[in-house]
Amino acid sequence: MALVFLVVSLGLSGLILSCALGKRSRELAQFSYGFEVLESEISFAQKPLWQCFFSVSQRLNGVVADIFKEVSLSLKENIYDDGESTFSQILEVNKKRLSCSRQDLATMEKFGCNLGLTDKERQSQSIKSSLAAMAKSLAIAEEKEKKWQRLTGFGGWMMGLVFALLLI
Repeated sequence: MALVFLVVSLGLSGLILSCALGKRSRELAQFSYGFEVLESEISFAQKPLWQCFFSVSQRLNGVVADIFKEVSLSLKENIYDDGESTFSQILEVNKKRLSCSRQDLATMEKFGCNLGLTDKERQSQSIKSSLAAMAKSLAIAEEKEKKWQRLTGFGGWMMGLVFALLLI
């Protein structure tokens, strides 16, 4: 009975670990969705930038929603000079809460370029180029996570069986 418990517990721990590995791709997908919605808000809503960020934050969840909301509040209170520096600073403050890589963060910092500094067309172009870069980062993250999820999921069950066989 103890051996069955050992196999099951190590197998389930491997499955839990494999599920946790998907956090990075979920966050990148949230950022991509947020950027797309923000681009639409800027282009069509005719609202100030802080209101655009706030309405986008209402459609997101988790850490990403918190970041968009913080950017909105900072823009509203004029804590930073423009959208670019505001987004970069808020991202820097929250980077420990994110599971994104350095490359992902660098891509997201580029997103802020021209926010609140140029006309809507240039802001839209900047966001679209950031979305293309985010799509590449997301594809890489998903590929890595699939590989590691299979390995940890299978590895947990195998470690359980190996320990059970050693204890027999």
